[in-house]
Amino acid sequence: MSKHNWRERIASFITGRSIKSARPLSFWDINRFLVSATASVFCLYFLVVSGLGIWSWYEQNREERYEYHQRAANDQRQATQKIATSCAVPGAPADFVSMCLAREIDAYRARTTGDEDLQAQQEMARWTAITGTVSIVGVPLSVAGLFALWLSLRQTRQAISIDREVGHAQVRAYL
Repeated sequence: MSKHNWRERIASFITGRSIKSARPLSFWDINRFLVSATASVFCLYFLVVSGLGIWSWYEQNREERYEYHQRAANDQRQATQKIATSCAVPGAPADFVSMCLAREIDAYRARTTGDEDLQAQQEMARWTAITGTVSIVGVPLSVAGLFALWLSLRQTRQAISIDREVGHAQVRAYL
């Protein structure tokens, strides 16, 4: 197909009439084109921003997960060394060694539980910030949607009024 044929098809799709039409472009044809172009640009922008946001979130989670596993492995090595040095007393009775091991393991678990709680709180704070941001962005979009709906209803009312006037004029012509 030739380039002209594609341009003709696109123009016909956007304006709702053939490009070879004798009448000039009306306000509504231009308006339809501008609305279509604006909506297309907005959708493309939204897709790009969403894709970048998801990619950024994925990379941040991947880095945090790696750091978390590194910290956990390091903490476990340090805890093993500390338990080995504090509970490895030569000639100590078995009861002392078992109580020492239990005490050190409980202390390690309490410390790691505190770290995990802190990390969970930080993650919840991040999700709360994301939710707040989405809400803040959603309010103007909702207002814009309501405004567009109001404009549409106003234009529909005007079209009905004009149609009514044309109908009355046609009836008067027959009377």
